[in-house]
Amino acid sequence: MKNFLTMILLVFGIMFFLRENPFRSEEEKIKIKFTREFSYMEEDFYLLNEVLSVKEKDKLLVDLSSSSRGEQEKAFKELLKEKQEEINKIEDYKKIKFKKEIEENKKIGNTINSIYENNIFRAIIVIVTLLCAVIYILFPRKI
Repeated sequence: MKNFLTMILLVFGIMFFLRENPFRSEEEKIKIKFTREFSYMEEDFYLLNEVLSVKEKDKLLVDLSSSSRGEQEKAFKELLKEKQEEINKIEDYKKIKFKKEIEENKKIGNTINSIYENNIFRAIIVIVTLLCAVIYILFPRKI
């Protein structure tokens, strides 16, 4: 029984770790949240993602968190106009590279989010836990 409880605690610990990694720095958390919130504005997003500092991203997140998509797009357009000089410094090949990286990250993030949101992840955890319980009941170890 002790091993079974240890297994359950381990599974729940892994679930927590995968969902909310406690070792991430504040900067990484802000970058991830910024990506989740605004990645639907593809070209504007990847340009501003490279130009804005972490503090500016955090301020933008706070300012636009309760805004509608239309208001968010307007704010992004204004920021693009303000940061146009810095954006022009980014060479074309870098823009293409950044866009590809963002698209790849977006695909991976969407896959992970869809797995977690569609309860597949939770169902797998339940099935593994039940399988461990059945194995433990059918083949108990004698101490």
